Amino acid sequence: MKKAKSISDTVFSALICAIVIVLGAAIFILPKKEISQKENRVLAPTPELSLKSVASGRFFEQLNDFYSDHIPLRDEFTALHALGELSLCRIETGGIISADGVLIPVERGKGDEQIPERLYCFTQSRNETYLYAVPRPIDVFAESLPKFFDSESFKSELSFLGCEALEDFNELKENGVSLYYKTDHHWNSDGAYFAYRQICERMGITPFEKGYFKIETVSDSFYGTSFSKSGLPRFLVKPDSMRLYRYAAEESFSVTNKETGENEKGFYRTEFLDKTDKYAVFLGGNYAHLTVRSNTQQTREKLLLIKDSYANSVIPFLALHFDMEVIDPRYCTPSYLEEQIKKADTDKILILMGLDTLKD
Repeated sequence: MKKAKSISDTVFSALICAIVIVLGAAIFILPKKEISQKENRVLAPTPELSLKSVASGRFFEQLNDFYSDHIPLRDEFTALHALGELSLCRIETGGIISADGVLIPVERGKGDEQIPERLYCFTQSRNETYLYAVPRPIDVFAESLPKFFDSESFKSELSFLGCEALEDFNELKENGVSLYYKTDHHWNSDGAYFAYRQICERMGITPFEKGYFKIETVSDSFYGTSFSKSGLPRFLVKPDSMRLYRYAAEESFSVTNKETGENEKGFYRTEFLDKTDKYAVFLGGNYAHLTVRSNTQQTREKLLLIKDSYANSVIPFLALHFDMEVIDPRYCTPSYLEEQIKKADTDKILILMGLDTLKD
């Protein structure tokens, strides 16, 4: 009996060692991917070996990240882990809560202490300045959270918003269940249009009615960032539909990337609808500095838009009223942003960001 157990233990140990050796070798032998399509992120590169990196411990951290990102069948193992978490009745996997068909990101460790200083930097101008802070999915889908989830610990102090901005924030939050994607952290095009109308009201501008736009469904298979982070297999998650608000004049606008000099017409990059990151259909993604100009009108008000990715789907609406300088602080230095605010020849400034971006 003991001999049989000893043999089985030996066989099991040898099997585990063989798996580890084969997987470890396969990581270096198989072709390397630079980008994870499912997770929509850049994968860790092969670490560079040096005495300095070994002595500091940085090499081993990079090696761990490299192994984690390039292990064969990584997507399958990730999905298996997510299924295991669900089978143990854990409500969160990969920083995502799955509830009532909605995937809700949970961002931990962010406070409000940096917000006043950041806003002070943004508003050092004699122009009219407006703040539009976008609620988080955890705010919008609060009713879908499990009853025993400690949602109080994720509430934010919102007094910094000011009366009008807080009113907009709460109105969007209260109406937001149908205005946000279920598998992504962004609002959908209906949410972008809702925000556009609120912004116009604050600025004293008459918004274009829905009838002006042709609303076009461009995808019924959108799996967003929340899905990617969760690791869940697709058969457990219903995809979102993507709709675009199109209008006849959109091709008369030019969008120029100030960093590369590239110039494109219109706001929608439909080639991304065939890729994992379908949200990049709006402008092709995020850039440090874009300019938006109308090629048919000579004199229009100018807007400096300081934004994150929530604004990408709002820009096609705002372009109907303004020529714009569009700056994303996440992709430029603070000094560059401050310089643009000081020298911008604009009539109005709009800060349009998600609450989590304001906290970063």
